[in-house]
Amino acid sequence: MKRTWTVVLVVVALALGLWAYYGERYLDERARAKMLAKKLVHFNEQDVAAVTLIAAGDTVMGTKQPDNKWQIERPIIWPAESWVWESLVREVRASNRDRMWVVPQDSLRFYGLDPPRMRVVFHVRPAKAAEAWTDTLDVGIMTPTDSRCYVRFPRSDTLITTSLSVYSSALKNLFDLRDKTVLVVEPTRVQEITITQAHSAGSKGARLTFEREGENWRMTTPYLRAADPDTMNALLNEIKNTKAAAFIDNPSAVTSFGLDPPVAELRLVLGVGTDRVEKRLLIGSAARKLGGSTGQAGNAYAMDPSRNSVMEVPGTLVRQINRPAENYGDRRLAKFERREINRVAVATPESTITVAMDTTSTWHLQPPHTGTVKRWRVNTLVADADLARAKEFIDAPGSYGLDHPRLSVRLYHDDELKSEIDFGNAKGNMMYARGSATHHVVLVDAQLMSKFRVSVEELIERPVPQTPRL
Repeated sequence: MKRTWTVVLVVVALALGLWAYYGERYLDERARAKMLAKKLVHFNEQDVAAVTLIAAGDTVMGTKQPDNKWQIERPIIWPAESWVWESLVREVRASNRDRMWVVPQDSLRFYGLDPPRMRVVFHVRPAKAAEAWTDTLDVGIMTPTDSRCYVRFPRSDTLITTSLSVYSSALKNLFDLRDKTVLVVEPTRVQEITITQAHSAGSKGARLTFEREGENWRMTTPYLRAADPDTMNALLNEIKNTKAAAFIDNPSAVTSFGLDPPVAELRLVLGVGTDRVEKRLLIGSAARKLGGSTGQAGNAYAMDPSRNSVMEVPGTLVRQINRPAENYGDRRLAKFERREINRVAVATPESTITVAMDTTSTWHLQPPHTGTVKRWRVNTLVADADLARAKEFIDAPGSYGLDHPRLSVRLYHDDELKSEIDFGNAKGNMMYARGSATHHVVLVDAQLMSKFRVSVEELIERPVPQTPRL
């Protein structure tokens, strides 16, 4: 009897085990099949090689490139706004068939499906499949609640409602789908910049040239001086981030856009040696409502000569290019790291006051003076030197009183001179100065020199008097 019960228990356990393994797998497969049946489409995102969008007789085709970026092939060859195409594929792939019912052909117009608002053709090419195939989806209007949209597959009389994201991602025009970058530039690779500025009646536009020197820039035309790094970075970022406001493709004549000859021109040299590449952007006349242009106030026409399209660019880029040469100069008088400075000397024709920091970060007067110095006062001197800026550049030769400065500020790290500023003669409410940052003569506010006029009495740290105990 016991043996019989043992056999029964073994059989039951085996049956339960088989059910747990095969039964649950069967249920999982049924649930998975049911979930897949709800999917709007059944291809994988990574298998989509191209997408064609057809609306009102206009066709736009984009293809995925080997680097996973997209490119428009029709109606013009142009880099695509890759994230827009990827979003379309992703949203359609992720959407479900919420409701389905059969409608007669003559009712499709009511749902925006005869003709469709947009016909989307997915060109699918699985890696291991023998051949490619297409999946076509017609997108109609939004449902009355605006929470869904109507779609259908051609040659099917079944109407489907699905996520509104399908509607918003599919209804794109050529402008939405193309990359609007005016000039593809990586700022860190730019080695040379040439700007031919807009000319006015009877005068030729100024020509500005710049060359990279490591992390810094130098203006070589029309002046030979250091260029302000913040201004140069702002220019390069403006070029990189500027987006076209409109396109006029295959223009019959660029002369009507002020591009032959151009009103202004930007030329960039990227890389060195065999990696050297030149890029140009021609700036034309003010934009007007013509041939697809928005004609927005302040905008101008522009063209990359390597592309057969005229672009409308924002006025911010045009204004940046046409900035006066003076605005590009480096106005800093001194360049140094504040944390490195441990000795400061302020010299006048009458005397020199020097302070130095010891190993405990305490400042002391140096001979012939003695005493502990107020730390905050020295920090203020160093900060004022770091923030000193020129108001105007002087390019005409002359001494300007700088052969025998009225006051000089020198900043050291140990015995190494890091930077210095000399102040010369006064000119109205300004005075001539020269800093080691550029070695050029400049005009500064007269009050700048007064910030460095210090005395021993002002610098010395007096002991705090002790209050007598009662």
